[in-house]
Amino acid sequence: MIVFLASGLWHGAQWTFVCWGGLHGLYLIVYLCWTKIKSSESKARRAHGASSILTFVCVCIAWIFFRATNVSDALIILAKIATEPLSFKDLLVIPSSHTTLAIGAAGVVMLVDWIHERGLLPFPRLLRWGIYALATLTILNLGVVQTIPFIYFQF
Repeated sequence: MIVFLASGLWHGAQWTFVCWGGLHGLYLIVYLCWTKIKSSESKARRAHGASSILTFVCVCIAWIFFRATNVSDALIILAKIATEPLSFKDLLVIPSSHTTLAIGAAGVVMLVDWIHERGLLPFPRLLRWGIYALATLTILNLGVVQTIPFIYFQF
């Protein structure tokens, strides 16, 4: 836990960064305790999928602290997420063509990986990694084109 708190402090001298590091340390402690108590037969695909989603949600919660101006702002954001109802129209966001292309490239990577893992179609390693590289370059090409100074040059 000390290492995670220190890594949060290393990112900045604010409590938000310490909270970010502390949450990651807490997540690791929970994971280590969970792996000690769960049985080996509970490695079902649904459990793996649920744990992946839970990990994603937890990391996103920690990133709220990382990006917030202060801890009270982060707590306000979390309270709004937890209390404000989500309507169907909120989900109907029409993505730009760049977003659609990036999501499509990520989807291709996941599909190729899924097909390869299940042995449904033989993908030679060179072809598979070529697809991964092309998708990665596509996503990177769609990224921010303005120059943003490296954050640690400010110190």
